Amino acid sequence: MKKYVLFFLLSLIGNLSYSQESDTTGHWVKLKRDFKNTKDDAGFCKLHSSHPYVVDQISSAYYLDAHLYDSLKNIHVGDVTGPFTSNTWLNESTDAEKNMFVLKLVKVDSCFEVKASHILFEGTNYTQREHNRHVADSLLQKIQGGVTFESVAKKYGHDGTEFAGGDLGWFKQGSMVKAFDAACFNAKKGDLFIVETPFGLHIVKITADKRIRVCQYYIVPVVKTKI
Repeated sequence: MKKYVLFFLLSLIGNLSYSQESDTTGHWVKLKRDFKNTKDDAGFCKLHSSHPYVVDQISSAYYLDAHLYDSLKNIHVGDVTGPFTSNTWLNESTDAEKNMFVLKLVKVDSCFEVKASHILFEGTNYTQREHNRHVADSLLQKIQGGVTFESVAKKYGHDGTEFAGGDLGWFKQGSMVKAFDAACFNAKKGDLFIVETPFGLHIVKITADKRIRVCQYYIVPVVKTKI
């Protein structure tokens, strides 16, 4: 008889746990649906979120967990994604307390970006510029003749990019000084050229054609919602 009672109690506990988990899941499903359909995000946040209504700008995966950022890339404006758990986001929690939240994507900004490498020859006075122009012209001819850009950058670069063969990575339009920016975004993959900026002379190689990407996400969070 005791065995049957014990079995019954264990089954009841298991059913309660399952029911609670189902209720929690159902809560977030309903919350996401209601958040997506509301026309008043500020009012919704006031009722359901521990975080005041705010439109946050997210411009880089650096600020978010990778899975959260990937989720943003796969939804459309007006969609809600989550829930997510974090003990660092919004700086509102301690090590023992984690935020649970969903995000609504309300707007995206697109921009052009291009990938390039460079070798910088610093110097802005006349004598330095003339010397740098002579050196840069000579090295550009060597690169055009078959010497690798990376090897020249490692030998002559000295702005920190030399360790990566001059690689600047992808950068968005408007993020560099005007002359450098204009030269790069008016070029195509494989182009080699010299451009002068307030920093000095640059030998530049375009390593990938410009492309369009989302450069800014605008999101509204609903944080630590109570059931």
